[in-house]
Amino acid sequence: MPQTQFNSVSSAEQYPLFSSDDGVNAGRVSANHRWQAADMIASLEQQVDQLPTSRNQMSLFEADEPKLTAAHVAASQQRPAYQQTALSQTRPYRDSTAWLEQQLVMIPQRFAAYVKQEWQRRAYSLTAKDPLRSANIWARQQIDFVQGVLKQYPVFTKASQLRNEAVADRLALNLATRAFEIFTHCAHSELTGYAENIEAAHQALAAFCRTKGIRHPQLPDLLEVGEELFIAKGECQIQKMICEDWWARRIREARDLCNEHLQIVCGNVGNGSGRSPYASKEAVRQFRSRRRAQNDWINGQELVSEDDEVISLRDAVNASVSNPELRRIDLMVRARGLQELAEEDGMVGFMATFTLPSKYHRMRAQGTKLNNKYNGASPKDGQRALNGVWAKIRAKLKRDEIEYRYFRGVEPHVDGTPHWHILFFCHRENATALRDICREYVSAEDATDRGVENRFDWKAIDPTKGSAVGYVAKYIAKNVSLSEVDNLIDDDTGRPANEVVINVRTWATRNRIRQFSFGGLVMTAGLYRETRRIAADANGLDRVGLVRAAACSGDWKAFVKTALAIGLKGLKEDNGCNKYGEAQTKMVGVQIGTEYPINIRTRSKVWAFRAAGAASKGSDSCRSRSTNNKCTEYDSEGRPRLVNHDIGHRVIDRPMAKPTDPLAAFASAVRIPLHQLDDLRHGNTVMGFDGTRWRLEDGQVRELGTL
Repeated sequence: MPQTQFNSVSSAEQYPLFSSDDGVNAGRVSANHRWQAADMIASLEQQVDQLPTSRNQMSLFEADEPKLTAAHVAASQQRPAYQQTALSQTRPYRDSTAWLEQQLVMIPQRFAAYVKQEWQRRAYSLTAKDPLRSANIWARQQIDFVQGVLKQYPVFTKASQLRNEAVADRLALNLATRAFEIFTHCAHSELTGYAENIEAAHQALAAFCRTKGIRHPQLPDLLEVGEELFIAKGECQIQKMICEDWWARRIREARDLCNEHLQIVCGNVGNGSGRSPYASKEAVRQFRSRRRAQNDWINGQELVSEDDEVISLRDAVNASVSNPELRRIDLMVRARGLQELAEEDGMVGFMATFTLPSKYHRMRAQGTKLNNKYNGASPKDGQRALNGVWAKIRAKLKRDEIEYRYFRGVEPHVDGTPHWHILFFCHRENATALRDICREYVSAEDATDRGVENRFDWKAIDPTKGSAVGYVAKYIAKNVSLSEVDNLIDDDTGRPANEVVINVRTWATRNRIRQFSFGGLVMTAGLYRETRRIAADANGLDRVGLVRAAACSGDWKAFVKTALAIGLKGLKEDNGCNKYGEAQTKMVGVQIGTEYPINIRTRSKVWAFRAAGAASKGSDSCRSRSTNNKCTEYDSEGRPRLVNHDIGHRVIDRPMAKPTDPLAAFASAVRIPLHQLDDLRHGNTVMGFDGTRWRLEDGQVRELGTL
């Protein structure tokens, strides 16, 4: 549309007849003059209509477009480009820029770009009293925060290890190799006892894990478990700490936590323009991508039984608690059962909320402004702090012999900081003591802070307004399933809850936080689900008919009562050992009765994975993968045994793999770690427990000497 040119002459100068306020001149104008003036005004209105003003441009001045208004205001507070160019040539700005570039070398590139861009915006501000000094102070704080985060994850020495999968895999290999060298050194120590050698090797490897900020398995106490079990568990844990796969899993966990921690520190998690609530945009994007890949794999697989019965893996997943809707129902059934059992025992309900001190929060209350008291804590740090408070509360309640039951839900604030909602049930005479104990420990940290009373909230359940389960139904639906939150509005963001459920699930997955837990349910959820699997024509149904009916109808209270009456227990059997030598068990049914128990198997079939439609193709892809454990190892009589290896001066005569595998038998004889068998089969050089190197060449294992 062509633009209309206007001169700078005012409307009063163009139309002097209409410049008077008293209307006297207007009254003296003849009719012809009136028509002429009306035509001129109409022409002016047409010219205004032809202006190229878009809706977006006009919205800058409208109150219902806050983002555009904020951008317009921010732009008006910045110096023009020519002034920024001139200032950048002055010595203070040159020195500050050089200092900033030097500091940004030490932090990951993505966050360095964010700090640099924000520093430029602040340094050339028109509203700050001393913009350059203010920008430098802000940049130093951000760099200190980022460096403080990186120090919490010492396993990463390069920024590329946080982003590149191949680099992270090489890091896992290097750390596993170093751990094996440490173990080999300890294996040749001059300790007198085999158990002492185990303990020394475990302590050395655990110290190495701690220097890298990696969680390591805990060794049990020798006096409590006995020497045989102590040796068996110690060997299994050593196998883990020298395994590349174990290190790779720990590195992936640390990488996810570190990346999300950096996003929180940089203020990218919260409310407002450019921020994402509960979890960063990057984390949500990765969660969606992984879930799509997971769904694609599930859709491409099927399950086949030993008698050639085939079902879709997607149907099996949808019928389990992996289905978010079924998980929500499962949680609601247990919550309702908890309430009914508590009310039958004369207990009353209370709803409590535990919130962390201000220093754990990156954003202020509304999630739009940064919190100056923030100490650099991650959501995982906040969860550990709440777990510590909860441990003290439980210890105090146990000392005071106060009986209680609870349902706990963990939710994030908009900046990712966790807080707890706990549905308590206790006897009415203990309610005041329970409330005071919770308030005391929740408010103990930073007790002099302003607003400390807001960290703890306590409300009695009013039966006239709804049941106790109704108080937690919203939290369960909002954190688990999308189907029941269509009409809910998220209190923290003001957005529909179904838009932020994916963010909450990403937050829980990325930070490895368990969202829900129960106390006082009497029976376990696993036994409840196994009871629902009992066939209608199973043996002993006359004794388990009621408990099965209660479980299938979702009546937790009736299930608990009938299960206790008939002595219902889970039926488990050995499932061999994993590749670290740890004994595995699996639930295969239920057992009723104590004096003359009856075993009812609910898992009579063995299923295996295979590609969907592979059987009809008749190709190699139809080969299946069983769900049973393939790491089981057997003794000379065919019985499964724990894996054990030679450490130091003693050899435990136990096989490391099935005798039918000649390469595994050879590895057992020369004491090659079990997890290195695949490397040996692929022609890679491996090292035995005594430091001897081996390689498979032309179908034969050759000794390459020792290091």
